[in-house]
Amino acid sequence: MKRLFYISILALLTACGSRRSPQRSSERMVKDSTWREIKYIPVDTTFTMPGDSVRLAVPLRDLGRKPITRTSKSGRTTASVSREKETILVDCKVEELQKELQLLKERITEYRHFLETTSESIVIPQPYVPKPVKVLAWIGGIFILLAITGVILFIKKPFNFFKP
Repeated sequence: MKRLFYISILALLTACGSRRSPQRSSERMVKDSTWREIKYIPVDTTFTMPGDSVRLAVPLRDLGRKPITRTSKSGRTTASVSREKETILVDCKVEELQKELQLLKERITEYRHFLETTSESIVIPQPYVPKPVKVLAWIGGIFILLAITGVILFIKKPFNFFKP
């Protein structure tokens, strides 16, 4: 019976001091960014069209001071023939077509970026005990000390209530 009493007193004294351990929480945030960059690169290109030709056959008796003119199918070459006294004049004009073009090349570059943020926080609980609970705890502590003192005195010098 005495052992049970001592064990219960020890349990009461040690049960009052329980503490909570700090709580850890971590938060992970991932941000994904994707963007596209388009660049136009100018490229100069020159196209050269070949020359053109015209064939002209005119009898000598038809030639005069007024020139006889013929144009090619493409329209770029003009030939004219005329006669001035004993001289035959031939005039041929060929326009070489040279076209310069500027082409645009498109280059698309795609970028992707990950941003990962990890934050860890430790929450340390602050002990908060309301005042009425503190008052009752003090009263209980004083009562336990008095009970322990009474038990010690009872063990050293037992009281005999039942002696006649």
